[in-house]
Amino acid sequence: MGYNSSHLLEHAESPKRGRLGSGCQININGEYFVADFVVVPKVGNTLNFNDVKVLETKLSQGTSLTTNQDNALTKITTQPNSNFTIRSREKLSITSPTNSQIKLPGDIKITKMFKIHSDGNGDFIQNIFQL
Repeated sequence: MGYNSSHLLEHAESPKRGRLGSGCQININGEYFVADFVVVPKVGNTLNFNDVKVLETKLSQGTSLTTNQDNALTKITTQPNSNFTIRSREKLSITSPTNSQIKLPGDIKITKMFKIHSDGNGDFIQNIFQL
């Protein structure tokens, strides 16, 4: 993705569910999709919420995006300067290298979406590609 340093948005409930990823709910046209991973690049000492990447994990290459994920991808590709609103920001956090909490903005700009898929059994990552 071209960044030396970045941070994942983390959902406070993710460890309880035994799930790796953010569980970050993102508003798309009044509906929400839960992003598996939300990567916020760090440029110098500043997190860049205007260049956020979303990574979606699927069991196999043939597994489609959900309707709301597909709608988000369409918005990213056809309206590149659109904002997306994060739902339940109080349940999300980014921890800095000094373990201090970083305040999240209300809106983010998602610039790219990636699909990560396994071999169909979930044993290993087979491919990662930009959508």
